[in-house]
Amino acid sequence: MDESRGAQPWRVRCEVYAKLLAVVIHHWVMLTELWEYPNRSLVKAAQFIQKHAFHLASSLWSQRALEDALKWLLNNPGENFCL
Repeated sequence: MDESRGAQPWRVRCEVYAKLLAVVIHHWVMLTELWEYPNRSLVKAAQFIQKHAFHLASSLWSQRALEDALKWLLNNPGENFCL
């Protein structure tokens, strides 16, 4: 989080905001969708969310699209992040 490729102040600020937004979304998904499953590994869940970050980010344009993406992520039979 403390490294930036940009030398321009506006680029560094944009990168910091993007990284903070990613952390907030990641935390929100963990709390709202995974916290109620005590048998799931939070580390594996975090890796799973990172793996599918683009899918989540591309669904932020509408609530319905985000709900569908979250349902797909939680019910995807090819992925397993249980203990």
